[in-house]
Amino acid sequence: MYTVYALHSPDYDKIYIGYTSNLQQRLLSHNKLGTKSCNYHCHSELVSESHLLSHH
Repeated sequence: MYTVYALHSPDYDKIYIGYTSNLQQRLLSHNKLGTKSCNYHCHSELVSESHLLSHH
């Protein structure tokens, strides 16, 4: 199962949309300082999520 999610970055007032098979791990990755995905997504808030059976 996959989760489509939307993050809001209050620091940059940006929305990021992505999908993953492990939402908890992905959110940790987005918010971990020093990682590529943290550039605009650090301290982001989950604003939406939807579960899918497949990503195709």
